[in-house]
Amino acid sequence: MAVVAAALVLVFLPVAVLFLALSFGLTGGDCQPGRNPRTCSWRPFVRPLLQAVVLLSLTSAMGVGVITCSAVLLLQRAGLEGASSNGVYLALGFVSLVAAGLSGLVQKHASRLTVLRIGSFGAAVSLVLMAVAFARFPPLCFAAFLLLYMGFFVFGPGAAAWTIAGDLLPQEIRAKGMSLALLANQLVTAVLTAAFLPLAEYIGFAPVFLLFSGAAGAYCVLVRVS
Repeated sequence: MAVVAAALVLVFLPVAVLFLALSFGLTGGDCQPGRNPRTCSWRPFVRPLLQAVVLLSLTSAMGVGVITCSAVLLLQRAGLEGASSNGVYLALGFVSLVAAGLSGLVQKHASRLTVLRIGSFGAAVSLVLMAVAFARFPPLCFAAFLLLYMGFFVFGPGAAAWTIAGDLLPQEIRAKGMSLALLANQLVTAVLTAAFLPLAEYIGFAPVFLLFSGAAGAYCVLVRVS
């Protein structure tokens, strides 16, 4: 029941944000000078706004925030001793730095969308490997997959999602649309932060990683059709 509730929240939260946007007329960006804003059509902006909101919502739903904050705890639960877990946590920062730099170099020769596809697919696979390794493989395997996940996430979604979300939005609603997408992103982060440890204690950490991998899989599909 807890898993179903968490999934419903993460699925419908972006839709709720979009509904509020439309209800309050925040998408009426195609108004010409002299026209009544109430008569402006919001329909042309629904699809790009929904894409941007869902894109940034799924960026958080992959769990990078809570995994990063709880990395030491996760490593210790996986069986890694205190000093070693702290060392892996420091390595996460180094991997993030290298991945961000590598992403910038690759984007000089490939599109941001390609980078996003590679990063999201790699993050999805890494999360599945983390789920399997958490209970069945030695702790160092889980640590290696955790580093791999962080590298792929920063390389793709972490470096390119925000600029692509801005590119999806027409100029008329770009500022408002990015504000709404940021709101959805932070709401998903808040929900995950509050629910992560209680949910993990209830169903186990490995199933939670699989939930995150499901969000990453949905992210791959969204990027594919964008």
